[in-house]
Amino acid sequence: MSTPSLVLVQGPEAVLADRALEQVVADVRVTSPEVEVVTLRAEGYEEGELGVHASPSLFGEDKAIVVRGLHEAGEALQQDLLGYLADPADDVTLIVLHGSGNRGKKVLDTLKKSGARVID
Repeated sequence: MSTPSLVLVQGPEAVLADRALEQVVADVRVTSPEVEVVTLRAEGYEEGELGVHASPSLFGEDKAIVVRGLHEAGEALQQDLLGYLADPADDVTLIVLHGSGNRGKKVLDTLKKSGARVID
């Protein structure tokens, strides 16, 4: 089974979320062993960071971008995610982790509407 380019891991249990994340990255490595994994965290996120990492690399390798803590995300990260979801990159797998709560709801809804694989 190929890994969809959008994955949402949701739930308050950090251990289970980490396990799901590891499995998704392992699945990506099956078809793209050289995948570059980039982790962005809600705390300390700087506007535009997602776009920098999602832009095509010189060597054309695939990327997996992990966004941790959507439930703690500020406005800049949420806007960057919504902008990315409007035009996702072909060679990027975006994996978003959301603990719980309503923060980031618009991003959650957009991910689901965009056909993201949802792992609870």
